This record gives sequence, C-alpha cells and structure tokens, in this order.
Amino acid sequence: RCDVADTVPLDFWADAFTYLKTINPELLTFNEGRSNEYLEVAFDMAYDFNWTKTMIDVFANKAPAKNIQETFIEQLNTYGHNYKNLAKTIDNHDVASDHVLNRNEITMTTKGVEAALVLCYTIGGIPYLWNGYEFCDNAENCMLSNRFHGRRSQINWSRAFTPEGQNRLEFIKNLNNLYHNNHQHNHLIND
Repeated sequence: RCDVADTVPLDFWADAFTYLKTINPELLTFNEGRSNEYLEVAFDMAYDFNWTKTMIDVFANKAPAKNIQETFIEQLNTYGHNYKNLAKTIDNHDVASDHVLNRNEITMTTKGVEAALVLCYTIGGIPYLWNGYEFCDNAENCMLSNRFHGRRSQINWSRAFTPEGQNRLEFIKNLNNLYHNNHQHNHLIND
C-alpha cells in the first residue's frame, strides 16, 4: 500500500513496480489515491473512497439509499474497466482513526454493517475487510497510537468469542464463498 501515491510521479511507480515484479511476480500494488491513470499504468488496486463515504452516509448517517446507486454509477463512469480494481470497504485505518470511539460497528449497528458488507462483496470490485470486522470488533482504533503511547491501537480479540462475533465470522465465510464461487456474478460485474 502506497500512501497518497498520486502525489508521486507516475513514471516512478511504473518503473519501480516493473522492476519489483521481475523479483516477485506476485507483488500486489495498492494505491491509496484516486487516480484512474495510476490504476491503468502502475497499480493493481486502489481504495474506492467515494464508496466508503457513501456506505457510512447511508448506514450510519441515514442518507438516502439511492446514494448507493448514484455512487456506483459515478465510479463506474470514472474508472471504466478499472472499476474491478477498486477496494470496496466500509472502513480503513484513516476512517477508524477519524471516528475513534464511533466505529462503524456502533454507528451502523451490527445489522447495518452486515448489509453494507453484502454490498461490498456483490457490487463489483474487490471486497476489503479491515481490522476486526470478521468478528464485530467495536474497539477504538487509532493508527497514530501504539501500545506505549496514545489511544488504543489494537483489535479487541475478545469479541471473537461472543455470539455476535461467532455469527459474524460465519457470515463473512459465507460472503467469501459467494464471492469466490459465483463466477457468473463476478464475470458480469468485473468484466
């Protein structure tokens, strides 16, 4: 993952990744940026920031559900065939650090998170789970912390042993099976 990669000249990334992939052909490059050109030329994938914002707006802030369709169409028009390379997520290190105690598991509720995750897995692109969603982690999380300084910075693993955590793990396993085994669905959206 390359933080704010769009601020670095594109030819640097293209040359660097071409070379690095001669050493490791399985290298996966992730742009934490918005440029379709960077996806086209150098990166394998990128966050879909607009998607994440829409998911939070709809499921936590009560925005109209039609915003999901509007964001989908806007992103499809913006990224074209590269749409399939966008990470569909409801959270990442930036979002969690910005929300601190108001993690999506709390503001969206468990059922809202699950509805949003279904969309992340089925709308096309690359479903992306971050930091504890597989078992309903609702702990404060801040990327600017560590165990010695600042706010909490780790997953609350005890949630994995709760009924909610166990149910979510099964839910995620089912979503993963749907995503990987439904080739017709993946072909229709990602091609």
